Amino acid sequence: MSIIKILFCVTFLLLLSVLIFQISSSDATDDSALYVSESNRLQYIINSEFPIEEDEIVFNWQYSSLKTKTTNSSSTWTITSTPLIVGEYTYVACDDTIYKLKTSTGACVCTAKREFNGPSFYHYLGYGGNVIIDYNKGQLFDLDLKQFASLNKTIKGSWYHDGKHYVVFSESGSVLKLKALTVNSGDKNSIKYSSLNLDVTGWYGMYGQFSAPVFKDNQMYYISTTTTKDDSGSTIPDKIMLNWVNLESGEKKTLNLNLNGRYLDDGWLTLDGNNMYLPTYSSGLFNVGDERSAITCIKLSDGGGMKEEFTKFFDESGITSNFIVYNNRGYINVNLSSKESSDRQAKMYVFDMTTFGADSSPIYKTTTCYTHGGIVLNKYGSEENGLVHIYLVPYESGTITGNYLCMVEDGPNHIKSRMVSYKSASSGNSGAHNYSTQTIRAGAHGELLWYRDLGQVVCFTSIEDKKYTIFLEHNGDAKWVELTENELRGIGNSNITISDKTITSYSIDDSTVDNFKLYYYRDGLGWVNQFKNSYGKTITLNSTIGNSEGSAYRIINTSGGGVINYLILSDSIDAPSESDVYYNKNNGDRISLGSYLSDRNLLGALLTKTEPQIVPALPGYSVQGKAETNPVETTITVTIEKKQDSVNLENPMLLVIAQYEKNVAVNVYSKVGPFIDNKVVEKVKVSSPSLQLITIDLVDGFQEGVYTSYGTYSYIQGSSQPEPEPDFMLNGGETITLNSGQVYRIDLADPRMFQELKTVRLLDMDEVEIPGSTVEVTDIAYPTEPVGNRYHLRFTLKITAPSFDLAFLTDGYVTIMVKIVGNEPLLTLDESTVTTNATTLDSGKTYKIDYTYNGVKDSLGEMKVYSGNFEVIPDYTIVTKDVRFSQDSSGVRHLYFLLTVTGPSVESAYLTDGDIMFLVKIVGS
Repeated sequence: MSIIKILFCVTFLLLLSVLIFQISSSDATDDSALYVSESNRLQYIINSEFPIEEDEIVFNWQYSSLKTKTTNSSSTWTITSTPLIVGEYTYVACDDTIYKLKTSTGACVCTAKREFNGPSFYHYLGYGGNVIIDYNKGQLFDLDLKQFASLNKTIKGSWYHDGKHYVVFSESGSVLKLKALTVNSGDKNSIKYSSLNLDVTGWYGMYGQFSAPVFKDNQMYYISTTTTKDDSGSTIPDKIMLNWVNLESGEKKTLNLNLNGRYLDDGWLTLDGNNMYLPTYSSGLFNVGDERSAITCIKLSDGGGMKEEFTKFFDESGITSNFIVYNNRGYINVNLSSKESSDRQAKMYVFDMTTFGADSSPIYKTTTCYTHGGIVLNKYGSEENGLVHIYLVPYESGTITGNYLCMVEDGPNHIKSRMVSYKSASSGNSGAHNYSTQTIRAGAHGELLWYRDLGQVVCFTSIEDKKYTIFLEHNGDAKWVELTENELRGIGNSNITISDKTITSYSIDDSTVDNFKLYYYRDGLGWVNQFKNSYGKTITLNSTIGNSEGSAYRIINTSGGGVINYLILSDSIDAPSESDVYYNKNNGDRISLGSYLSDRNLLGALLTKTEPQIVPALPGYSVQGKAETNPVETTITVTIEKKQDSVNLENPMLLVIAQYEKNVAVNVYSKVGPFIDNKVVEKVKVSSPSLQLITIDLVDGFQEGVYTSYGTYSYIQGSSQPEPEPDFMLNGGETITLNSGQVYRIDLADPRMFQELKTVRLLDMDEVEIPGSTVEVTDIAYPTEPVGNRYHLRFTLKITAPSFDLAFLTDGYVTIMVKIVGNEPLLTLDESTVTTNATTLDSGKTYKIDYTYNGVKDSLGEMKVYSGNFEVIPDYTIVTKDVRFSQDSSGVRHLYFLLTVTGPSVESAYLTDGDIMFLVKIVGS
């Protein structure tokens, strides 16, 4: 069997034998441990490379589940959870669904169903050790959102420390129990509880949030409270207590703090050495108190010793943030109450922690934004310049500090701050500010994310990292291109080339000059024509693009919730759909427009609407090898046998690709001698030091780019047996055809290191598992070092499934597009005879139909069973799928589809959609 491959490296000609030269190298990608930013516990101090100045950042994306419901009552408040970030992905939950989003783009990669307990103001996800814990019923998911177990109890909070999950369960009534467990991701039988089973009733939480504990070695501290009623009957705080727990023995101690009647925001605790800090206040969002805001210091000692040292009061009484201590400086943000200021504003205090006490004056305090969330300190670069940056997200915007994300810059020599209000970066996107009761989380690559009470998660990034993926189409030719923010702003100043066609003059506005139209992709709504939505603003892409409100990239950013990084610019698409089909000009692969929304492997590939005529692969050659190696050189004896009916090669050559450590790859050619009795033997020699892999392909002449291999032999250095010849060598983006029940050897290459292969499923383009399909993956091999500049995943694959025109195999990380040739019986039906000769159909069985007809038909309607009197016969379920139309070389038109009819027996009836019709006999089950 001949295989299509792609040649990337420079080639040399050597006759008879081969000598290897080093020609290129690059550093391998360092994929270290997964980055984590938790949903239910604020990471006070981050180390994230994020731009400082306002003109260096840009709004990236906004995500809101279509299941979001917001009112003024927690009894109906159903919103997106506070985000959990693990590695390259962000996880959020809303209603009965958990979503996995690509952090860089906001694209929804996959979803999972969860049991939903009901509405609340705040929702969280627990995480630790590659396990996601949903609070509603304690469902456990892996990072691909595959549920593998359940704790079968409602959870109030879950935190991960020293390899264990510490979980607070809601027992009968208001009783809360703290338990510890371990679990291995994906293994439902690995859940093991420790002996810890501690009553923690009264643990502080309100409106759905639950205050996070602080861990110190084998100890844990948490806040508990009691409540009382005021004169109006409303619940108000009463006693506030700090609790200590020995996690090994279960011993517990409680300190009643002298803070009765004061408010806690999220119940933030800050540990600095042996000092624990707790902020409190008296004026909330809807009330004004008489007492000033404060920070209380509790001295800790061994064995659970706790002593209330002092309480430092501020000049203001409003909501108070968490307290951050870094490099001997303390930072805290205190809101002004409505009585203290008619404008929503706050003050940030900066203290010298070497002298901090009840009577300390700040080094300075500065005006900031009014928040109802915490503050986060970014220490990136502080070792070089001493500067730190504190981020705040406003709850209500005021006129003094601006409307958007704010940052305060501080350093050891500062006696006042420098504050940046990122207003213009959010211009046109009012959804990025106001009503944010949480502060920022940092993504793995410097993205800044936060949650809003109205149910959105928003993301900002640097202007260099912001990417738009644009599908350009002109007269049926198309390709995906990727533009940065700056490139998109200047799109009108440069030509865009599709194949040999260049778009040199276009604008997009109400008059649609040159008939080009712009669409953007929005999750849940698919492709939306910008001119048919409610935003109603004109878009012009031309040389006048700049920073004005009318710029294309600004209007795109006002598109509301969902992914807005994917665009279509076309003069021929009227109503784009995710199921629109294109073909790769290089190899004829069939490609769904929607399948690449979160996969950029096709960037730059030339596509077309016209299905190319691909010449069927001719039988190949048998290429076998035997390797002999020593420290100096490796010799491969290659035996080539011509199979029956194989194509004759005009210039047979061996293309030898030797791949070494540090991404060194060398391609050379060796001339193949004359075949004697359809057989020839050649020797190939390569240098042994640092050798990893040799791949030898039989080709016809010198090759460039995509080439045909008529036989392949591979040798992995150090292996005692030669690597089996793969049936498919994949680089990502290809669509391969698989026969149901047949075994294939797959070699999948990727610039990223492969994770452990999880359960592989066969899904349709709506990400629904195909009924009746089974996927068997065996003989999995994960080379841990890159070969050339790519890692390889090798495995044996067997799929049993019905025919399917376009589907994909995935474990949530690895994805392969496939066409399945099932084993359903083929029924060939001719329009001229199908109404006289009955076709027998077994109830519930799927058939492949080839229906030939005259005239014009481009769609298949809903099919029904009719009697001889043309009355509908009830109780039949009819399923048609994978419908396609074609015309053969003789001009005969064909309608192909899969047909399943389920129902009772009938001796003679008609099956029709009102256009095509054929006589059937149905054998009931």
